[in-house]
Amino acid sequence: MNTNDNRLKAHKLIDHIFQDLLPAHGMTQRPEQIQLSHRMLDAMQGGRIALCDAGTGIGKTYAYLAAATAASAFPTGQIVRPIIISTSSIALQNAVLTEYLPLLSCVLMADGILTKPLKAVIRKGKSHYVCDERLDRRLRQVYPAKKNPEALAALRTLKETLDMDGVSHLSGYDRERVCVPQVCDCKQRDCRYQRFLKTCDKGQFLFQICNHNLLVADAIHHSEGKRPIFPEHGIIIVDEAHKLPETAQQMLGVTLAAEEIRNLILQLKEERYLLAAEMLEDSTGPLLCKLAQSREEAEPVEACLRLLTAPSRTLPIIQRQIGSVLSPLGSCQLNTVLDAVKLFTSPQTDMIFY
Repeated sequence: MNTNDNRLKAHKLIDHIFQDLLPAHGMTQRPEQIQLSHRMLDAMQGGRIALCDAGTGIGKTYAYLAAATAASAFPTGQIVRPIIISTSSIALQNAVLTEYLPLLSCVLMADGILTKPLKAVIRKGKSHYVCDERLDRRLRQVYPAKKNPEALAALRTLKETLDMDGVSHLSGYDRERVCVPQVCDCKQRDCRYQRFLKTCDKGQFLFQICNHNLLVADAIHHSEGKRPIFPEHGIIIVDEAHKLPETAQQMLGVTLAAEEIRNLILQLKEERYLLAAEMLEDSTGPLLCKLAQSREEAEPVEACLRLLTAPSRTLPIIQRQIGSVLSPLGSCQLNTVLDAVKLFTSPQTDMIFY
């Protein structure tokens, strides 16, 4: 493999796609789109990160699909399948699978560049897929005469459909009872979900499309030494990347809200641990006052962090004195607040406070 030759061929393919093939199918040639695709290809070939800001109408989706296809067709190193595409929009995920890739495949196959279509699959979290064992159990529990006919028909449809999102009239109650559990210990020899995962791991899909939550979950699995969600891959495309920080906050963030502290104080009073409740009220009073201020009046987050000093001393005392005799609810509330306070008062520098 001649790396320089392949690099040149890949860039020529991008020009051919946007200057000849797509315009022949009625698409307007956009210089900004071509330039964007070349920049993306450079990053893919060099194993680098490219941050690309594409204005409305430039055509970023075709830009990164063309770049990824060119990088795969003319590798400059070991291109590891699949290529991961992460978006925050279900509509965009479906569009990439059913509109963008089929058209790109069509024009490339018609031109003789490809001999078979570009294959892709949408990956989702476990709660979107059917567990065969749980579905069989649920169907045995249902009384057809008492079940809504449409909901019953939807439930039976799942015998042939793995992805529940494609089934109409399925009740939320049924979804919760037939979805793949977080700990998948299915005893069925021919589990459709496990078969689907094995298919995704075989490398037959050039693209695996997911949402930001699943991408972050895969990163968490890697960091914790768990089995990765995605097979080994060399290229990640993060579409709608401006929404990725919000997803990371939801999945990786730890919050400490005034309501959590107040609920803990009330729970201590209800369980008649009045001295502990009074100690916590006194130590968190300044913090609760600060959190009650409007956003316009609020000081930087450091002002709140300084007010955690007193609670960081009081909470461990309460934990030692009554932690073992609290109700399950009280114990859970105490541990949640205590863990958050410990985190926010720790000297770690690899966190972002907001």
